[in-house]
Amino acid sequence: FERWLSMQDRDLRKTYVDAGMPDTSAISREEMLDSLKEMLIWELLPLEELEIECATKKLSTKTEQSDLTDRRLELAQRLRLDAAVRANRVMYESLNIPVDRLGTIAASRVKAQFDHIDDCQLVELRNWYRDAGMPDEKDVAKEEIRSLWKEVTVWACLPEDELKREILDRGLSLQALLNKPFGSTKAAEGEKEELCD
Repeated sequence: FERWLSMQDRDLRKTYVDAGMPDTSAISREEMLDSLKEMLIWELLPLEELEIECATKKLSTKTEQSDLTDRRLELAQRLRLDAAVRANRVMYESLNIPVDRLGTIAASRVKAQFDHIDDCQLVELRNWYRDAGMPDEKDVAKEEIRSLWKEVTVWACLPEDELKREILDRGLSLQALLNKPFGSTKAAEGEKEELCD
């Protein structure tokens, strides 16, 4: 921490951004130091304290790891990711990623998928479109497919109550959809499994 205190503003900002935080001039030196200090503390906390910190922030405390050290690292990483998404909230919302509805961890996965979608060539986009069960339309625009894929990505990661709200907000019948579960296509099933589990 002492090293960060003695850094020039430019170097401190680089360290802050390298930690996954937003590169914005709106944040003060003190705010950057506070965030970096918080992340450092997370690295040093025992597992039980990390679990409490995660629970306080409504983050899952379940991990895939059995080793204590690995579990600690996973929870510390989860807290860093949560902090980064919260700090980047404006950018996420500008991309139509509803952070509050998804939660920060799912929102970060959705953002990564959006980046992948943006990098896809027309062939891959058309393959997804076909696998998602869409009609065979030769003239559908690349951007239209991208937009639809992103929307489906968000839907796949919404908690069930939020998904139901989305369905009702669109004027659709929940009863009609109950007979056809969301995610019944190959593409939607893969989307849900990859992003949200």
